[in-house]
Amino acid sequence: MRIIKLTIFIVVFFFCVEFYLKYKKPTPYLYDSELGWTLKKDFKYTYKEKDLYNNQYSSLYSTNSFGARSFIQKGYSNQINQSIKILVVGDSFTMDPYVGNNEMWYSILANKIMENTKQNVQVLAFGGGAYGSLQQLLLLQRYKKDIDNFSPNILILQFCSNDFANNSFNIEKASFALSQYMRRPYLINDEIYYYNGLFTYFFKKNILTRESRIFAKSIFLFEFLVKKYFLSNSNITEDKINEAKNITQNILTKIRNLYPNTESYIFSCSNNTSELNRDWKKLAKQSNFIILEESSNFIDKASNLNKKIFYKDGGHLNILGNLLWGNLIYEDITKNKTRF
Repeated sequence: MRIIKLTIFIVVFFFCVEFYLKYKKPTPYLYDSELGWTLKKDFKYTYKEKDLYNNQYSSLYSTNSFGARSFIQKGYSNQINQSIKILVVGDSFTMDPYVGNNEMWYSILANKIMENTKQNVQVLAFGGGAYGSLQQLLLLQRYKKDIDNFSPNILILQFCSNDFANNSFNIEKASFALSQYMRRPYLINDEIYYYNGLFTYFFKKNILTRESRIFAKSIFLFEFLVKKYFLSNSNITEDKINEAKNITQNILTKIRNLYPNTESYIFSCSNNTSELNRDWKKLAKQSNFIILEESSNFIDKASNLNKKIFYKDGGHLNILGNLLWGNLIYEDITKNKTRF
């Protein structure tokens, strides 16, 4: 009898915690059989956030009918069709709700362009937190018709140093990134590949676990402990690194070729010189992207100068960080473009 009561108590407790997490701070993401996870459509929520320096602020987060974050800055023209249109693709630095839509780096960029051109500026931002380049490519292909109707003048790809690992099944599996390789697609021999192991049932097919915040947090903690105490970097061999670079360049080229006649820029969240990341500029150039040099140095430099730019996790950006980054991205683009 005691075992039954204890079981009932545990089940009720977990359901209460799950319910609290779901409605107290709802996730903007849901499961997607092709992408692994994707942003909810027509989602809107005001998050109460805090940065690394204990400053509290509101983050008004919203997506449109196809799960993109959008921003419109009206200038002096009443004709919205005369807008400068920017297509943004990125990961958590672009799509997660650390700051509201109006405070994101691309919204700051749009404001700067409007101030200097007196034109309307529209932004569509696609991607997702922890996305690799393949997920970004598949998402752009899914909404190609909608993006073509948007007719972007500029494409900006926000890259990150972890994209090489995110694009490699062999590296993520060797790194024990369960929450990643159990869900996301990979490009292997130019074919889409999904891992299908014993425990993928809990990450993909079982709705109770795949949508559970408690399950996700438990997996994250389990990964952290295994990586800290049982894994070493020796699992990441040179062959795996070279493979990840080749895959990444292949996908970047495919993204670039979706809009071959659109001005296309790329910048990274980190310019670190790790073995995986040190060649990212070379690969980006070979994929025909224009590199925004100073913007790619921003976070690393700001960290060294102790600028108070970080969200409470110490890695992503707060409102000030996005403001400074957006202004720098504008300056970087103007070096390569005359009309701004």
